[in-house]
Amino acid sequence: MFGMAFLNFKRMVKSSPLTVFVLIGIELLGAIMVIMTYGIVRNIFTEETKVYPYLTRSFVISIPSGLSMDALYEKNDRLLSSLDRGCRSISVSGNTEINSESHSIGGLEYGSSQYLSDDANHYNFEFQSLAKGERIAAVSSEAFPLLDVGDTLEIDGMGFIVVYTDKDIPDINKTLACDVLVPYKALPKSCNINRYALELDDMPTKAEISKISASIKELFGTGVELTEPTLPELLVQQFNAMSKLLCVIVLFTVANSSAMAYMFVIYKRRKWLTAVKMCGAENNQCIEIFFIEILCIASACFMLGAVFSKYVLIPRYTEVYPAFALVFDRQSFIYLFISFILASLIILAVDIQEYINRSVADMQRRSK
Repeated sequence: MFGMAFLNFKRMVKSSPLTVFVLIGIELLGAIMVIMTYGIVRNIFTEETKVYPYLTRSFVISIPSGLSMDALYEKNDRLLSSLDRGCRSISVSGNTEINSESHSIGGLEYGSSQYLSDDANHYNFEFQSLAKGERIAAVSSEAFPLLDVGDTLEIDGMGFIVVYTDKDIPDINKTLACDVLVPYKALPKSCNINRYALELDDMPTKAEISKISASIKELFGTGVELTEPTLPELLVQQFNAMSKLLCVIVLFTVANSSAMAYMFVIYKRRKWLTAVKMCGAENNQCIEIFFIEILCIASACFMLGAVFSKYVLIPRYTEVYPAFALVFDRQSFIYLFISFILASLIILAVDIQEYINRSVADMQRRSK
């Protein structure tokens, strides 16, 4: 039966190559649509990804015992060298002595000029000044009421030019969170750092989050607390049901389109069907031949679609939404393959049976 189906398909390719090309194109496109729809729907409606990366671009840790500047620079360099992606910004805060008084101090640095925040611009910090570690400072008017822009603030024997002060600033959001803010590379050696924050330039994947968290714990001796937002259990169940329903709708829509295309191919083979019936072939045998054909075509197209999706489309989607690839594994591809084949065969079973019965009836009327 497989041999008969192969010879029949080979004859069809020779007689109607364009029709076969269209059929294969529809099947291939349908397989890709089913695979990608499954990924999109699963990411939107299920708790499987738990919106995991949304709160984890930034890694913030507290260091109760404090760190010296030399230790901080060494640990930060080791952490950055272990990253698989770029760094958007680094900010630290701690304490230091200024004029024999303890003051809070912060350090700031950006990975590139495109990441420079509105706050940094507001404080008159330019990217080049931050990158070079120039001795400039933004100061709090509450801590240093006598300082104005252009004055010099001495910290640990070094003079910092004041480029910003929040005197007479009505916007409370623009007030400094610390007494002094300077470029990260210009932080005085006397600083005792008790807070470290690293922000990546893009959302990390779940695997990268675990790797970065492990590196931070190894270097700084303290873990990163990651928050995973969760959905109410009943809502999750409803979303899961919706996702499966939507996948089924898309699946049967694609399968129906493929079946219509294949039925058009079968209509063009009326003469072959008539000849086979005249030779004594039963209806079930004709149906088996058609089933084997569509099974082979659909299987081959799904395999090609799966390879194209896995190595071309899914990585591109993952660049935008890192959690996209998490829902695809071997089991999901097997589930989609079986569902795709069954949907195609179920719809074809009805159409082919009706068509063959009608063809037989037409032949019987002509013979009378």
